[in-house]
Amino acid sequence: MNDIFEIDEGKAVKIAEILLFQWKAGKGVFSNYSMPEYVYPPNLPLGSKEHALYFTYIISIDYMTDAEKLWQNARTAYQLHPDFFTPKKILSINPRYLRAFIKRLGARFAKEGVRTWRKISEVLLEKYAGDPRNITPEPLSIDEIKEKLKDFPHLRGSKLS
Repeated sequence: MNDIFEIDEGKAVKIAEILLFQWKAGKGVFSNYSMPEYVYPPNLPLGSKEHALYFTYIISIDYMTDAEKLWQNARTAYQLHPDFFTPKKILSINPRYLRAFIKRLGARFAKEGVRTWRKISEVLLEKYAGDPRNITPEPLSIDEIKEKLKDFPHLRGSKLS
């Protein structure tokens, strides 16, 4: 351990609590900031299966993209076509049409996005009754979650670790 710095856990906890409060209240350094993925479509029931599906699919294509644009387009698309964010619908859509849809969302790699969304849909239907919330029906360790995510393309990178 470096002798120059001393760890003060109590002070660290207080700073974390202040920052968390400011973030939740939109104050301080967070006064004009909102992460694009935290702005939800108005017709998306928070905490629902639909909410989990929406995040699962969009996060899977959020790679080397303009995140603001991707999430804004996703919100609009969800408002118009919430069924396009369900495993059964995704598997029933013509791959070329799905590719165009994913490309319009702002995905940089739409062709790969089609493969990703279809694989995610298959795994969700086969193992989790079409609901990402069923991946963790009870609390799991980080290692257990990482193991389950191995079945899902583009949902296991460092962003999610």
